[in-house]
Amino acid sequence: NKFTKMVPSSADSAVIRKKGRVDYHLVLVAKGKLEVMYHGEIFCLGKGGVFIYEPGDEHYYRAMTASSTFWIHFA
Repeated sequence: NKFTKMVPSSADSAVIRKKGRVDYHLVLVAKGKLEVMYHGEIFCLGKGGVFIYEPGDEHYYRAMTASSTFWIHFA
């Protein structure tokens, strides 16, 4: 599907966007565990976990183990 992408990540790889994005960013954890920060709170998500950032939200998520995610951006 051209609208989503599965992204493998090694443990400790992270995405940090202080100013976020101009669109929504939805991420599905397909494998492994992610640490996600949302409005200053840290959450741990495993396989099947989903999170969404709204436009302008600071992004921070880090692979705690070797992981794979699917993501999609939309307005």
